[in-house]
Amino acid sequence: MKKELNDKKQYGFPDKAEIERVIKRVTQPGYRRINKGLKPNASEQEKVKYNICQSIGDYCDDNQLSEKKLAQKLGINQEKLEYILFCHINKLTVEELIDYVAKLTGHLEIKVNYDRSEASLRAC
Repeated sequence: MKKELNDKKQYGFPDKAEIERVIKRVTQPGYRRINKGLKPNASEQEKVKYNICQSIGDYCDDNQLSEKKLAQKLGINQEKLEYILFCHINKLTVEELIDYVAKLTGHLEIKVNYDRSEASLRAC
């Protein structure tokens, strides 16, 4: 039994070489698998696209869909799927995102919350 405990891999913080390797990979031009956040001065259209991408990601998580299954349901390739899941909204149009939500759920509901100081949109 003691040998089994010693045979288990010990995980810790990666060494400097591994960190540098990962940084080099994710900073390459065109690397898609990195989340993009909204800029503070994002337009209303950018906010809508971002929220729809977030909703599609939530749907994927809630329904335990693999990336492969989600891409099949949407009828898109891996590159386009990564643009959605990692919110590369500059590569997507509102119209195509609406179509993707409709393919997943059969409908799109947009709620607008207005409290005189801030409005927000969320695709359901």
